[in-house]
Amino acid sequence: MGNGGVKTSFSVGIGLSIIVILAIGVFFLSSRWKKSKTASSIVIEGLYVLDEGTLLSELHLTKEVILKIGSVNLTHLEDTLMSHQFVHSAEAVFSEIGQIKVRIKEKVPEFLVSDNHNNLYYVDRTMQQLSYERYSPYYDLPIVRGITNDSTIDSLAFRKLLSFCDNVGSADKERSGLDGFSEISYNNGGISALLANTPCQIKIGTWVDDKKMAEKIASAIKFVEKKQLTNKTIDLRWEQMVVVN
Repeated sequence: MGNGGVKTSFSVGIGLSIIVILAIGVFFLSSRWKKSKTASSIVIEGLYVLDEGTLLSELHLTKEVILKIGSVNLTHLEDTLMSHQFVHSAEAVFSEIGQIKVRIKEKVPEFLVSDNHNNLYYVDRTMQQLSYERYSPYYDLPIVRGITNDSTIDSLAFRKLLSFCDNVGSADKERSGLDGFSEISYNNGGISALLANTPCQIKIGTWVDDKKMAEKIASAIKFVEKKQLTNKTIDLRWEQMVVVN
């Protein structure tokens, strides 16, 4: 009885050891295969602001060079492409026909910021600055004022504006959180905005992460556009009323 238990444990131990060895072997062989494949061509997808020629030239690369890099190590190729200031991520795989396919995700701007010196630049969700000259032909975003100290972005103000836009976007399924605005101003915690489709201003006051306020803002924008109001100020700072003057 006791010997049978020992034999069973011994057999289970051998079985587990074999599984572990096989798993390590598969991982090792797959790593070697990934690193040793020779690619015949490369395709780069997902570019929008960048084009393939610009991406490679700004990284001081040619297609021949990245083919060599990818044939040796795809991870190194991904890291090389991600070193470009406008690239958020890169994923490279070998296809069945010996081709390297690279999927690029570019950095996407959230706001067009006007700083204290009236310089314009885009910023993404990590507050990284993105070139106005490069991005402006592709992204039409409202100008955001009042969130910088000289050229430094106030992180608290930035997070409040992100929350504001995300919440308004969730409340209005017909557009993103920024589509209704041409300009957004942040002043000592208070938010006001100029509307994009009609010359009216909305005063929102101190922003808190509030679903009801977001719905109130979305409804106010629709009301102004439906009534075709012009040169009006819509004051939403009062809890139980909306003031139009």
